[in-house]
Amino acid sequence: MAIKVFADGANLEGMLDMYENGNVQGFTTNPSLMKKGGVTDYRAFAKEVLAHITDVSVSFEVFADDVETMEVEAREIATWAENVYVKIPCVTTKGESTAELVRKLSADGIKVNVTTIFTPEQVDEMVEAVDAETPSIISLFAGRIADTGVDPIPFMTESVKKAAAKPNCEVLWASTRELINIYQAEACGCQIITVPNSILAKRKNIGRDPYEVSLDTVRGFAKPDIARAIMEGTVSLLAEKLGGLREKGIAARSAVMVGGPSESPLWTRVIEEMTGLSVRVMDGPGTFAGALGAAMMAGIAAGLYRDEAEAFAALRSNQGGKADVSAAYDRV
Repeated sequence: MAIKVFADGANLEGMLDMYENGNVQGFTTNPSLMKKGGVTDYRAFAKEVLAHITDVSVSFEVFADDVETMEVEAREIATWAENVYVKIPCVTTKGESTAELVRKLSADGIKVNVTTIFTPEQVDEMVEAVDAETPSIISLFAGRIADTGVDPIPFMTESVKKAAAKPNCEVLWASTRELINIYQAEACGCQIITVPNSILAKRKNIGRDPYEVSLDTVRGFAKPDIARAIMEGTVSLLAEKLGGLREKGIAARSAVMVGGPSESPLWTRVIEEMTGLSVRVMDGPGTFAGALGAAMMAGIAAGLYRDEAEAFAALRSNQGGKADVSAAYDRV
């Protein structure tokens, strides 16, 4: 495919793995993602990434919410490496356009990635702002537009045509929801698409014969496969929620399983395959965290405890004898 696949990155090990395996052709990140990923020194992390990833673009976003400070940060970020793009939101949280800042930076030869674009007016403004000679990216949130019930394809197609006025301006399809979005983005003429791990994992299905898929589906009606399908359906909801959190800058790298399902290796494997997370099963008392939580809520509802703090203290110290529990059940 001609379209370039980018990934959101906030973990050096994960970024290097995708880079070295050739799964992606670029990276984007932001302060929120890195904070959630445990990064405490933005500059040091960025420079470590750039020491290893030198031949594909990496976008680093400004922290500030006012245009003046954004400019100071953007000019520093641009000095970190030749393959750096500076991510600039198209508006501040107060609704102030950043078009003039984009114009100034781009005219000075700084590569920008203008993000959070949703409307034709924002596209017009930012395409006009970027310099014709300086490479730039405009990131359009197609997935979030689709979440409102609006087909993003006409908007994306028209935006690509507008961006063509600036030969070095590339259009990025953001907020990818399905594998088919990669093909849709390419058909629209987008040069780049950001794809989460859960969707990258589905690329193994590309090119499969529909008849074989049909046979697999019918064979899946066998009881063991039905159980697997139920698991995958459950985990797909988890993967969707993780994708939503990732867009808000909350990027999980691992998961901890507790309760009954944690005793099944299949659950662990399905979660790892579909989410890309590293799954650890908790041993010891934590295994029963779900049951303990239910017991706490039941005790509060029955009037045995005043609140969660008292319930937790009682269960932790194993206070409250059988007579108290029996009385509570009688009241319920």
